Amino acid sequence: MEYKRDMLHNVSLGVLLGTIAASALLVVPITNSFVTDTKVYISLYAALLVLALFIVSSIKRRAFEFILNPLVLSSVFFALTIGASSFLSSKYPVENLLGFGGTLIASGIIALLAGSVLPKRVAKPLLSTVAITGAVLTVLSGLQAVGFGPSVIINKLVGAELPGTLVFNLTGSSLVALQFIGVALVGVITHIVHKKHISKVFAITLPLLVIGLLLHGWSMLPGKDAFVQLPSWNASWSVALDTIRSPRSALIGVGAAGYRNAYSIFKPTWTNSTDQWSIIYNQAANTPLTLLTTAGFLGLIAWIVLALKAFKAARITATDNKPIAYMLVGTFALQLVLPMNVVMLTLQAILIAALVASERDKYSVARFKAMSFSVIDRNQAAKLPRKSSMVSMYLGAGVGFAAVVAGLYLVTRSYMAFMADHQASRAAAEDNAVAVYELQQRAVSLNPYLDMFRRNYAVTNLLIASAISNNADLTEEQSTQVGELLQQAVREARSATLLDESDSENWATLAEIYTNMIGVSEDASQWATQAYVAAIETNPTAPSLRVSLGTIFANQEAYGQAANIFQQAVSLKPDFTPAVYNLAVSLVKLEDWVNAQAAYKAVVQQLDPSTEDYTKVMEELDLVNEKVAEIEAAAKAQQDAAANATGSESTPLGEVKSPSLTDQVIDGGNAVETTPENDVNLTQEQPPVAEEQPAQ
Repeated sequence: MEYKRDMLHNVSLGVLLGTIAASALLVVPITNSFVTDTKVYISLYAALLVLALFIVSSIKRRAFEFILNPLVLSSVFFALTIGASSFLSSKYPVENLLGFGGTLIASGIIALLAGSVLPKRVAKPLLSTVAITGAVLTVLSGLQAVGFGPSVIINKLVGAELPGTLVFNLTGSSLVALQFIGVALVGVITHIVHKKHISKVFAITLPLLVIGLLLHGWSMLPGKDAFVQLPSWNASWSVALDTIRSPRSALIGVGAAGYRNAYSIFKPTWTNSTDQWSIIYNQAANTPLTLLTTAGFLGLIAWIVLALKAFKAARITATDNKPIAYMLVGTFALQLVLPMNVVMLTLQAILIAALVASERDKYSVARFKAMSFSVIDRNQAAKLPRKSSMVSMYLGAGVGFAAVVAGLYLVTRSYMAFMADHQASRAAAEDNAVAVYELQQRAVSLNPYLDMFRRNYAVTNLLIASAISNNADLTEEQSTQVGELLQQAVREARSATLLDESDSENWATLAEIYTNMIGVSEDASQWATQAYVAAIETNPTAPSLRVSLGTIFANQEAYGQAANIFQQAVSLKPDFTPAVYNLAVSLVKLEDWVNAQAAYKAVVQQLDPSTEDYTKVMEELDLVNEKVAEIEAAAKAQQDAAANATGSESTPLGEVKSPSLTDQVIDGGNAVETTPENDVNLTQEQPPVAEEQPAQ
C-alpha cells in the first residue's frame, strides 16, 4: 500500500512538474491564438488530471480528505467567487469559462486537491523544474533574437508567418517570460542563501536566468521589438469605478471574460487623444483592478485574503520550503503591479499546492467517509481510516470520475471548435470559400455558445452571398441561395448579440449585414441604424461606428442627419480623418461652403502630401474655395451697395468674424445646430432583436 501511495505521489508530481514546463514552453499551432489557447487548455487539462488523481488517492485511503491549510481555504474562496461571477454575470458563461475564468477555477482545483496527492518533499524538484524551464526559455529566446528560434520551426511545420524576432515568445510575450524567469531567480537565490551551497543544476541555471532577465527586459524597452503597451492606470481606474456603480456589478463584477466589454463601454473619451485610442484591452493595468471590474468586491477581497495568507506562509514556513514560499509571494507581488496571465496563474496554483503538501503535517484534515464528516487532527491524518461500507465511497468516486469524463469531453469539444476555426482561417487564405463555410459551420456546431464563432460564420455567409450576387446573370437557384445566405447571416449575427449583448463587435457585425441588405430588404436601413445605435451604446467613444452610421444617412441623402453624426465623430476624435472628410462632403451637399472649407482644410493637414488622397482632397477643396470666394464677393458687393444707398460711413476697424461652427468642432467646440427632427436617437432602450435562444 505504501509503495502504491508513493507511486501515486510520484505520478502526481510528474504531472504538475510537466504542467509547469508545458505551460511556459509548449505551444500547439493548431488554433488562431495558439499561444494563449495552449496555455489555457494546459491549465484545464491539468486540473482534470489532478481531480482524477485525487479520486484514485481517495479510493486508496477509503475517504475523501482535504487539508485545512489557510492557503487552501483562501484559494477555494477565491475560485468560488470567480465561479459565481462567471455563471451569474451572463446567461451564457462559456466565454467566461474558456478564458481567465476557467484558468482561475482550474487553479482553485489544483490548490485544493493537489496538496493531498503530492509527496511532502516537493520543494527541490519543483524549484529545479522552474529553474531549468526558465533557463531553457532564455536559450530559446536568445535563438529567437538572432533569427533561429522556435518561430522558424513552427513556420516550417505549419506554414505560418511568425516573426523571427523577440516579438514571438513561447510564453506569449517577453513580459510573461520576464515574470517567469524573475520568479525562478527568486527561488534559486533564496535556496542558495539558505543552504549556503550551490548545486550543479543551479550553478548552470543561475547565470542563464540572469541573462534571460536582462534579455527580455532589454527587448521591452521603448522602440524595441517586444515593447508592450500596457493599459493606462487612469483609464483602468476610471473603468473600474464606472463598472461598480451598478450594485450587481459591484458585488460579482461583469464576468471573467467581461473586461473587454466593460472597457469598451466605459473607456474615457480622453484616451482618443493617445496612441492607445483604438485598443480595447481585456485586462486592467494590474490584477486588483481587473478583479474589481470582472469579479466585483467579492473577487477582489478573496484575492487580497489569498495574497495575505501567502505572505504569512512565507514568514512562518520551514527553511526548506522558503524558495517555494518566496516564489509564491513573488507571483502576488507581480500581480499587484501587472496584469495577470495564464502562465503565472498556473505556476501560482502549483506553488500553493506544493507548499500545502510540504507542510500538510501541520494542519488538520477534513475527512469525508461513509456518509460522515470529521475533522482529523494532524497527528492522526496519516493513519488510514477503519474499514467500513465502501458503497458510498464508490458512489462518490463514480460521481467524481463522471465529472472528469464530462470535463474532458467538454474541454476537448471546445478545443476542437477552435481548431475548426483555425482551419477555416487557413482556407480563407487560400480563397477556398466552400471550405471556410463548412469549417466555420463545424466550429459553431461544436461550440454554439461562443459569440465569436457565430460572428465569423455570419460574415462568411454575407461574403458568399455578395460574391454570388455579383454575377451578371443570376439564375433562379442562385437568387434563392443568396436569400438563404443572407437569412443565415442575420440569424447568426443576431445569435451573437444574444450570446453577448454587451459586445460592440456583435452589433457592428449585425449592422454591417443589414447595411449590405439595403436595396434588397425594405426595412434594412432602419435595422442597420438600430444595430449601429446599439453598437455605439456599447462602444460610445469609437468614432468609426458613428462614421458608419452617418454613411447610411448620407447614402439616403439625409445630409443633415449625416452631418450631425459625422460631427459627433469629429468631437470624439478631431484627428480622425474619415470623420472629418465625411463631414466636409456632407456640408458640401448642404451647401454650407464656409464650414465645408474649414473641414477640408483640417483633412488636408492630416494627409500625406505624397498620396493620391491628398491630391483628390485638394481638388475638392479648390472647388469649395471657389464657392466661398463667390459668396464672399457677393456679400461684399451687397455690403457696398447697402453702404452707397444709405450713405453711411464705415469705420475701418476691419471685420470681426466668428469662427465657423466646423472650426469649433475641430477645436473641441460646439456641434452644428440642427433641427430636432434631424437628430438621431442614440439611446435606444431596446436592442433591435427579440429575446430568443441562440440558434443551435
